[in-house]
Amino acid sequence: MRQCKMGIRFYNAKFAKTVIQDELYFQIERGGEERMETSVNQMMDEKTEELLEQVREELHIMVDQKIDDFRRCLVSGES
Repeated sequence: MRQCKMGIRFYNAKFAKTVIQDELYFQIERGGEERMETSVNQMMDEKTEELLEQVREELHIMVDQKIDDFRRCLVSGES
């Protein structure tokens, strides 16, 4: 009987160890996914910011050209 109880305790301890290990692995894996997700989001934000800056510069150039074209039209009297 005593050996049976020890066997049950051993089994329960082993089971508890397995559950704890599984939980730790899950947390580590999830943490890795979160870090990777954060990293990907950060890279996307940086790339988006770069693209927005490019678009702003191109828009400024286009607007300046249109303003210059309009001024030339006013000076020359063309419509």
